[in-house]
Amino acid sequence: MLRKFALTGLLTLLMAVILACGAAATPTPQPEATAPPAATATPVPTQPPATATPAPTPATGSADLQSVAAQLAGGPGAIYVGDLNQLVGPVPEPIADDIGDYDGVPYEGLEDYMYVFDSDYYRLLLERANYTNPTEVTTTGMELSYQFACINRALTHCKLSEWWSDQVFERTNGQLKIEIIGYPELGIAGPDVLELLANGTLSFAELPAAYTAGDLPAMDMKYLWGMYKDNETFYKATTAAIPDLDRLIEDRTGGGITIYQLWRVPENEIFFFSKEPIEELADFQGLKVRSFGGALSDMIDGMGSEAQWVAFSEVYTALERGILDGGVTGANAAYGQRWYEVADYMAGPLPLFTVENATFNADVWAELPEDFRQVLIEEGAKYELEFFRVTPILSQLGIPKLLDQGMTYTPFNDEIRDFLFEEVALKRVIPQWVNRIGGPDTEAVRLFNKNIGPVAGITINPDGSASLTNP
Repeated sequence: MLRKFALTGLLTLLMAVILACGAAATPTPQPEATAPPAATATPVPTQPPATATPAPTPATGSADLQSVAAQLAGGPGAIYVGDLNQLVGPVPEPIADDIGDYDGVPYEGLEDYMYVFDSDYYRLLLERANYTNPTEVTTTGMELSYQFACINRALTHCKLSEWWSDQVFERTNGQLKIEIIGYPELGIAGPDVLELLANGTLSFAELPAAYTAGDLPAMDMKYLWGMYKDNETFYKATTAAIPDLDRLIEDRTGGGITIYQLWRVPENEIFFFSKEPIEELADFQGLKVRSFGGALSDMIDGMGSEAQWVAFSEVYTALERGILDGGVTGANAAYGQRWYEVADYMAGPLPLFTVENATFNADVWAELPEDFRQVLIEEGAKYELEFFRVTPILSQLGIPKLLDQGMTYTPFNDEIRDFLFEEVALKRVIPQWVNRIGGPDTEAVRLFNKNIGPVAGITINPDGSASLTNP
């Protein structure tokens, strides 16, 4: 591609000289792109920038970035700078078992996510990853080790964090090791994770909004179930809200630093799993359904079921013993926990394309050498870029894997979808969230109306009700 552009430039210059002078001329050769220059030490920020000037659009990325993309093409770490074919190839080893019979990321499906690859947020990640001038590690003689508390090591985003930690270990010359460990191994359930991070019990942790919203209710704006009718809208609203949501986490944790986002992508769309089929609106009535957050409970109750708080690791047993009639989670998560052995049916989906914070304790972050901090930020951006690369394949796997185990899937009909949006999301989920956060005159509502509302087409009114922006 670069040679084609160089040749075109040469011909254009030659013709211009001929026309102007009436004689042939020998144009000055244009240099081809070279590999990225040797890394040099640069001033290091102490945290990821909340906002940044977007990098050039992928189709016109710098020659150095194009060169990097060509070098990374065809496997883990590949990036999009105008050519989707470069994203095709194997996935990182820790998630190889999650992709079933696929050899890697196929071209098919990538085009469905052009709204991601062409987004300002994707370009910001390319800039933050600092591909063309990676931070030089000058620190020596350190042996640092931390645990990253991820919600469950069986989930894809936790497995991919192992790939990320390997890159950090290599970039720091073996001086910074981060072990991925699940909440169950640590004996934590989740609702207290914000406080555990703030007081230093945890050094580095995933902060799932559905859990942390009990402590910081504003986080539930990520999960106002039933509000989004498709994943693209969900993604755009999420990326608009990320800087303010990160700031709220930083404030609550006394300076905790989010170094990357753990994406909940369409492979993890939310479904109702049940012992009996859910085919009509009436089938929701009276079911005892596992919930994992306040807004989700509002949605479940609004559908006519009874929300029950049960830890993720305990749902299988609760379904097996009849304590629950059903549960709500993502397709791959249900597969990983073998819910197909204790529930025969699934219905849905509820769109999902949002994030959780991967956040360091403030004191731990401050103690890290500055070059290590920048490496963590750069590799965190690469984690997100890689998750987007594998999203098209992950999104095709959840339902088929469960069907292969004998589950029956029933997509929501129009009656259920309309009821979910008009009666449940607008009239119950959003207003009750407003009540939990202290009313409409709060920062959280202002942030909703600033970031999420314009994308979703919904406004929270001065009386706390929700309405369509353009009915």
